[in-house]
Amino acid sequence: IGDSPAAPLFKVVSSPNDYTSIIRTEEKELTEAKGMYLEFWTGFREFGVSTKTFLSLRKPRPQHWFSVAVGRSKFSISLTASIQKKRIGCEIYMRGINAKQAYKLLEKEKEAIEKSTGLLEWHELPEGQDCRIVLFSHDIDISQRENWKSAFEWLLSNAEVFHKTFSPRIKALPILDEAE
Repeated sequence: IGDSPAAPLFKVVSSPNDYTSIIRTEEKELTEAKGMYLEFWTGFREFGVSTKTFLSLRKPRPQHWFSVAVGRSKFSISLTASIQKKRIGCEIYMRGINAKQAYKLLEKEKEAIEKSTGLLEWHELPEGQDCRIVLFSHDIDISQRENWKSAFEWLLSNAEVFHKTFSPRIKALPILDEAE
């Protein structure tokens, strides 16, 4: 500006990569439960890949859920595993300001949906803005590794049915998409 000397121009020539994030994760001490969840979801993803599922299975994380895209933002299939409750689940999770409207529209198709999925639990979650539609399998203790294969089979089978059943309906919902 004016007669001032030229300022240097800095360009970023490197940025963190997946390797860096893996190292950072490994540096943090995972609790026993989080370590088991990470191992469980890693095994689930490998199982899905080996069966050539059409689902896009992302990188596992050390948490009790594993999300699968359904083709529209603010909606996902959420696979869950609870060590404490000894159950696994498959659900459509709807979040954001249009979740209640989407829930009500899907609820109008409940009978047709449940012909494909079986009976579901419909949770409008009135205390917040999110909603979910869920199917649980009880008495599955994932802390016992011998239960993992049957848990993987149940989760993958139901995730595929949920995707085929809900994805076209969710994409066709007459609601505005929120900005991310």
